[in-house]
Amino acid sequence: MRVFSSPETGPHQTGDRPLLTNLSHRKGSYHPLPIGQTLAVGTTGIQVVSLKPPVAQFQIHNQVWLFLGDLNPSEQSRLVTAGSLLAGENGESPLRVLWWSGEQLAPYLVEALQPSVAIASSDAIDPQTERLLRQRNTQIYAIGREGAIQWNSRDGFRSTLDPRENENLFL
Repeated sequence: MRVFSSPETGPHQTGDRPLLTNLSHRKGSYHPLPIGQTLAVGTTGIQVVSLKPPVAQFQIHNQVWLFLGDLNPSEQSRLVTAGSLLAGENGESPLRVLWWSGEQLAPYLVEALQPSVAIASSDAIDPQTERLLRQRNTQIYAIGREGAIQWNSRDGFRSTLDPRENENLFL
């Protein structure tokens, strides 16, 4: 996920110009999204929680997804203490899916999020974080190991790779 700033206003600001040019050639549209405001795109709601570090929440049908960019320990702590994370009834997190890099997450962040499913955008997951997630009975996927992840209402989440195929990838 890439976070883009608002369109440039001065002649020397070129940050998003290639994106905006490409979008206009393809008849696309650009929608700046202020922090905390939800944008509905079809049946999906998107809300930017933080720009630095990048954190976004997605409401996809009845599932809440949280995307975490690379967060150092102090940024993880700040998210938890600032109350910027999901808050559900009875103090339980309504989070269904955590999507992150696979880097280390602090135990207090995992506890605050309480994800049912965790998807790492890499082939490796920090061992301590993986252990914490497994202790919480979280389903864990690493896209680099398991290929794309699919979801449907009948089967839930599953990897697109056959485990037997995955074993032969490095032969």
